[in-house]
Amino acid sequence: MLTVTACFAPLCALAPYLPNAASTLAVFSIVAVACLSWLFTISVVVAEAFPVKNVASVLGIAGGFGALGAVLFNSFVGSLMGTVGAGKIFLAMAVLHPVAILILWTMTRKEQPKNNSLLSKQNQS
Repeated sequence: MLTVTACFAPLCALAPYLPNAASTLAVFSIVAVACLSWLFTISVVVAEAFPVKNVASVLGIAGGFGALGAVLFNSFVGSLMGTVGAGKIFLAMAVLHPVAILILWTMTRKEQPKNNSLLSKQNQS
């Protein structure tokens, strides 16, 4: 799910080149759905990756850093748009989800099935 979502996020790089408001709205709608899907799905990854007693803390810390990142991003985007242009800002935003999925692929391990003694006893019978 996260990989599919990350494939739609780079559409925002098209924003400065779209011919009219309707196409811009359509692209932004797709990117918004992708971002919200990412937001909700990443919580499931956290819930599966951490012990149950730590999930709320990890999500809280991640949310706090996400909010801090949003504040910093919003405070610098206006000045950067004036100097580097909107196209480069949208291009930078287009690569964030694909980079995040690459990091996620490298940081997560394949799930190994647990050797359950009950299952092995049933299989022996």
